[in-house]
Amino acid sequence: MRAPTLVEAHPSRIWRGGLLLVLIAAAAAIAAWCATSGDVVSWWARVAVSAIALAIGAGVVRLAVAPPAALRWTGAAWELLPAGAATPLRGVPAVAIDCGAWMLLRFSVEGSHRVVWLPVERQDASGWHALRAALYSGPGGRR
Repeated sequence: MRAPTLVEAHPSRIWRGGLLLVLIAAAAAIAAWCATSGDVVSWWARVAVSAIALAIGAGVVRLAVAPPAALRWTGAAWELLPAGAATPLRGVPAVAIDCGAWMLLRFSVEGSHRVVWLPVERQDASGWHALRAALYSGPGGRR
């Protein structure tokens, strides 16, 4: 893809709804386990599992309220422009989930082990097609 492409990545209703469903299912499973484990599992194991579940829940909430970012293909490299950042991050996006009108991208920042997860959804047909073409034909693509 030679033409520059710019797309806004922000937590959409689809992304927030999916995370909420995962969080509710996990909480229900842990609550059921704690309620039915009885004397088989000690109280400290139940407390430890509950603490881990709370930490994971906090991480899910953090993903759901992530600030918007812009992903740009300059024609030579991918850049991520986080909200409020002065300089863009260079890296390689990879398609993690592709649902047609919605994708989850894994942006690996160049020169570090940092990964940024970007939920993107179709805003207009021409921009969406250009983004998909750039993602699947350039570095990164589907892994």
